[in-house]
Amino acid sequence: MSVKTIKDIDINYEIDGPENGEPVFMIHGFPDSLKTWRELFPLLNDAG
Repeated sequence: MSVKTIKDIDINYEIDGPENGEPVFMIHGFPDSLKTWRELFPLLNDAG
């Protein structure tokens, strides 16, 4: 997991999948975290 800080706000993100694949942005709400989406990463990667 990577973190980008913008105006004192930490944004956690992860880049996964094929470099030539379509980008997918998955956004969660409080109190969830990036871990909410981890099980979906392999399914999305397989889909391209």
